[in-house]
Amino acid sequence: LWDWSTLLTKALKQYEAGTMGTESYYLDLDNGMGLLHTRHIPAGVWAAVEKAKAGILNGSIEVPLTTTGTQVKDLIVSGK
Repeated sequence: LWDWSTLLTKALKQYEAGTMGTESYYLDLDNGMGLLHTRHIPAGVWAAVEKAKAGILNGSIEVPLTTTGTQVKDLIVSGK
């Protein structure tokens, strides 16, 4: 499950201020997008998720830009 809370909060604040629609919302870690931490995720798995998230944010893990379904499928098939 995706955790939309940061982005939804931003959108609601912009709506209330009358500024919604003046900028794009990017669904990435820099903007608070991530996985929802639930009780169904074991602690070890969540620790691995957080480690990967930190690596993506600090640049030690590179995530290729994929903007089409074909690019996503190719990336999955490549095993990278």
